[in-house]
Amino acid sequence: GYALQIYGDFSGYSDCAIGVARLLGFELPRNFDFPYRSTAPREFWRRWHISLSTWLRDYLYISLGDNRGGNWAMYRNLMLTMTLGGLWHGASWMFVIWGVYHGSILVIDRLLGLEDPKGALHRTVRTLAMFQLTCLGWVFFRSQTTGDAWAVLGSLFQPVAADARLPGALVGWVMLGAFAVHLFSAIDEDRLGRGFVRLPAVIQGVIYAFWVGLLMSFQVGAKPFIYFQF
Repeated sequence: GYALQIYGDFSGYSDCAIGVARLLGFELPRNFDFPYRSTAPREFWRRWHISLSTWLRDYLYISLGDNRGGNWAMYRNLMLTMTLGGLWHGASWMFVIWGVYHGSILVIDRLLGLEDPKGALHRTVRTLAMFQLTCLGWVFFRSQTTGDAWAVLGSLFQPVAADARLPGALVGWVMLGAFAVHLFSAIDEDRLGRGFVRLPAVIQGVIYAFWVGLLMSFQVGAKPFIYFQF
């Protein structure tokens, strides 16, 4: 749930900035490129928060020497870059742990030397695996303390209590639908966009009204963008 929340928050926040800039005559580059479709850690960082990941690559990783000193130097530079990238989000050990975590899976990915997936099934399996790794990292990013993080991770292996409050079926379907749209809309984004705008205005209005009503049904008060704190 948090994986979808923070993606919707920050991707939407970026789209607002890009749209307002375009009204003023500035062309800003896209900041997200369907990151949850990634099949590997390095691909994820080419798709998620592109402005930051590009800056980290150009001004930290390359400045540290990237892979010019051999494999071990490359692994060290990856870890340093991602650790500092975590610290960029705030002076918190949880952000440091999150950065170390992503640095570690980048290093493991390089050590394993996995090739790009061949075929739809291979890509689907790798995409789902990478999504789970990303969600694991979000636990540390979201938690206030290490105790909170371990409590969340530990609860994954605990039986659900009989009186536990579980999200309603509608929430589950919305989350599943959001993830499915994210995965499949990138197959031909332009064609889908052109197809939508060709629909009769009445149908477009009904679709918009449905989504606005659905969003309002979950509204629990005004909330600032998560990324305002960064």
